[in-house]
Amino acid sequence: MINYFRRGFFADLFSNAGLIAVDVGTRDGFERDLLPIAWAVDAVGFEPEPEAFSRLQQTPVNPWRSLTVHPQAIAGSTGSRKLRIPSDPRSASLLEH
Repeated sequence: MINYFRRGFFADLFSNAGLIAVDVGTRDGFERDLLPIAWAVDAVGFEPEPEAFSRLQQTPVNPWRSLTVHPQAIAGSTGSRKLRIPSDPRSASLLEH
């Protein structure tokens, strides 16, 4: 399949734009919506659940320009908080469900 974003008129623009994607709760990896321009995106994820973070550490950088995952949650204040993981772990949150 030809990636027209990578080979098209705007390829240099994408490549030089400094695009960063931030995924809060990266559990299952980054959203596939960005794959057409992933080669030009620095992906940054946050996944506080230890098992999911461990799996993400094995994720190859490709197709992203770079990939960094942090083992923390995003919250409105500093300090330790309880991560609430419901039966569907994709809905984990610092907030009560």
